[in-house]
Amino acid sequence: MHVVRQVKVVRSRLVFGLPKNDRDRRVPLPDSVAQSLKEHTEKYDPLSITLPWEDPFSDERVTVPLLFTTTRRGAIKRAPSTIRTGVRR
Repeated sequence: MHVVRQVKVVRSRLVFGLPKNDRDRRVPLPDSVAQSLKEHTEKYDPLSITLPWEDPFSDERVTVPLLFTTTRRGAIKRAPSTIRTGVRR
């Protein structure tokens, strides 16, 4: 998979931006995950989402088709790593 952008939180608002370290990257996927993504894209159309680029107060907006969205048809905000998933260590 070639990752060229991400949804991230800047000043409590969602924006599109470059991935970690401001670089696009290639991420290997197991065949099972690639197959699941293929099946998902055959069943559900991507939804175009418009967000600011990097700065939530910028006038520059970018529209990107997303494969996964919220039930309200918005970009998914990742949970902070401090939230526990219910798994005991």
